[in-house]
Amino acid sequence: MPVGLRLKFVEATEEQYEVTQRHMNIEHDPPKGLIFHSAGPVDGGWGVTDFWESRDAFDRFVAERLRPAVQELGSQAPPNEPDIEEFAVHNITKPWLLQWGSFALSASSPASARARDGLAWLSSLLSRSPTEVNGSSEARHAEPPETEEERPGEDGVGPEERSVGDGAAHGDHHADAGPRA
Repeated sequence: MPVGLRLKFVEATEEQYEVTQRHMNIEHDPPKGLIFHSAGPVDGGWGVTDFWESRDAFDRFVAERLRPAVQELGSQAPPNEPDIEEFAVHNITKPWLLQWGSFALSASSPASARARDGLAWLSSLLSRSPTEVNGSSEARHAEPPETEEERPGEDGVGPEERSVGDGAAHGDHHADAGPRA
């Protein structure tokens, strides 16, 4: 069951937070079970609000990545263990994706075509569970298509599938030329 967690790192600074985040490589190697992470200054320190698949996933992250990072960084990391408040999660909505998607789909510039491709890629990641995305290094490091050839066509079929379907993958170079005599 998903949980929300509010953490307060008393006397911690933005710099300590940033150094710790970079050390753990969270941006490029998110912890398994993390759904959403946010952070910012709070009265008397630094605050974090996270959503996790379970409390066990969060506790594993703390034991396997956060605590070792803090120990390795010493005074460069937040100086105190965080105060943690857990709450049950009833709903998670991602309206920014819907707003961005509406803009990307309505515009006709080359940039919006790229945005549509990125939106399709992002939507495919978000349609999978966090375990599927975080559980596989392929999904974790997936990149949106860079070239026209890598992008799916209007029918949603990528170049590999297209070549298999039209006979080209089997050496049949006349697949679209109609019946042969």
